[in-house]
Amino acid sequence: MSVEILANIGFKFEQHTNHGGGVQGKLFFPNGYGVSVIRTPHSYGGVDMKWELAILFGDKESYEISYNSGITDDVVGWLSEQEVLEYIERIKCISEAI
Repeated sequence: MSVEILANIGFKFEQHTNHGGGVQGKLFFPNGYGVSVIRTPHSYGGVDMKWELAILFGDKESYEISYNSGITDDVVGWLSEQEVLEYIERIKCISEAI
């Protein structure tokens, strides 16, 4: 999935300063969750042009990786374009964070 397509659905991208460069995009939802996708030379799947995804808890000002969202308990790598979109839809539907 190209950065432009993800940017068109609301991701804010910047250069990823760790792991040898690459890009990172974040998107947050009204339910208190968000998503981070990265593609770097050292991310899970990055060398194959795949995305690594983390579910976030919080908002753009203050957040952390969520390990208990009910969707996954860790980051998820080697994701295709369609898989990133499927995770986004699931994350948007998580009951509001407490």
